[in-house]
Amino acid sequence: MLQLISFSPKDGEEGTQVEIVVNAMFPFQPTPDHQIGPPPPKTLRILFAQLPVPTKVTNIVPVTDIEGNETFDGLTLYADAPDPISTGLMPPGVNRQFEPFSVTVCAQVLGHDNRILETKTMGRFTYSQGGHVLPEQAIPFCE
Repeated sequence: MLQLISFSPKDGEEGTQVEIVVNAMFPFQPTPDHQIGPPPPKTLRILFAQLPVPTKVTNIVPVTDIEGNETFDGLTLYADAPDPISTGLMPPGVNRQFEPFSVTVCAQVLGHDNRILETKTMGRFTYSQGGHVLPEQAIPFCE
């Protein structure tokens, strides 16, 4: 469903706006007999590690082919890097100092019923500055 075009920036601190550009193709899904009109909408969101963050989506111009598949070229997703502590991955620092670390960034497609239709890794984001030092924790992935 999702094809990565670009992902930037790849590093920063809490609040850094990340931009992900994708091409998306959603296969035709027949609408239920009682429903008239286009298929229900999908929701896209960005995850830092396994943490969904508020996501703005722009450039939403679908093209529907003869089979009813919807294609979006250059769909752009924006999200701000969350507090590094909230990712659950912030490593312990040396002498209680912040150590840069990275997390997996994914894009996720949800159906109209909030069911996850696809989760795809877009890249890694490195926190170059951060807050408090926490004990070491396991590193979860989006998928």
